[in-house]
Amino acid sequence: MRRLLIDSEVLSHAYVPQELLFREEEKAKLLRALLNDVNTFIYGPSGSGKTALLKLTIEEFNSISKARAVYVDAVLCQTTNSILKEILSNLNPLSAIPRSNSYLVERLRRMGKRKVVCIDHFEELRDVSIIDKLFGLGITIILASNQRASFKRLSKHAMSLIPNFLYLPKYTDEQVYRILAERARRALSEGCCKSTIISSIAERSSGNVTLAISLLKACAARAESENRRIVREPDIPNPINEQKTRDDEQILLELMKERKRLPASKLYELYVERAEKAKSERTFREYMRRLRAKGLVRAIGEKRWRVYEFSGVKA
Repeated sequence: MRRLLIDSEVLSHAYVPQELLFREEEKAKLLRALLNDVNTFIYGPSGSGKTALLKLTIEEFNSISKARAVYVDAVLCQTTNSILKEILSNLNPLSAIPRSNSYLVERLRRMGKRKVVCIDHFEELRDVSIIDKLFGLGITIILASNQRASFKRLSKHAMSLIPNFLYLPKYTDEQVYRILAERARRALSEGCCKSTIISSIAERSSGNVTLAISLLKACAARAESENRRIVREPDIPNPINEQKTRDDEQILLELMKERKRLPASKLYELYVERAEKAKSERTFREYMRRLRAKGLVRAIGEKRWRVYEFSGVKA
């Protein structure tokens, strides 16, 4: 099989580039905020570079400051306990981490070094009260979210302590093209992906670099699996249908978060009321099957008597 993906890590979600194109100004502003202990709320649409901005800025801050900044992903750490453990394990990886929240807080309190905690995907955080606890420990807080409205989830006290807002607009098609071309140069074999393919992916991604990179990886993998030397236009997945599917699943997940427990018939009824273009009951069942596979919901009973319970992501 001909290898097109020379370095697939460059196209992974975990990869952080050494240079953040088109976000130099925002990076400089965020670094100043960290250095001056200014609590900050970062927001912008999905795929606008928030995660890479946080990670790169943290890396630079830790290299020039005596203080220590820690990155926490609220998709993985959603509770007070899991966030405290993540912070402590980053600050002192070799120490044993106790289970009790009170012990964890006390351990943090005893650490004299100035600390900055950066929580990404803040909208996914279940236990928002942790922010007040961290402020109480004198920790500088950086929050990043897809929506500014998430800021209102904070307590009035916490909101009053965050004076700085940093907005990241979605990328233009030209910016996505340049970012994608650089990733392709590093990740793929030379000449396998023409500029027209990269341009087409950039246009389809609607300013979402994360989506664009996923599309590039998917079409390169498809060409490689068919033992072809180049990527073709039909190899590019259609992101529109995929996005609609994610939107419908998100609506169902939000309903489950709100209600905690619902009969299948009632859940479908509420879904139809909320969705712009609700799908059939058969498709609804498929969405719920996917949510169950991800561990986000549980199913009790069978067929018409089935009840769904929200379980959330294990921290």
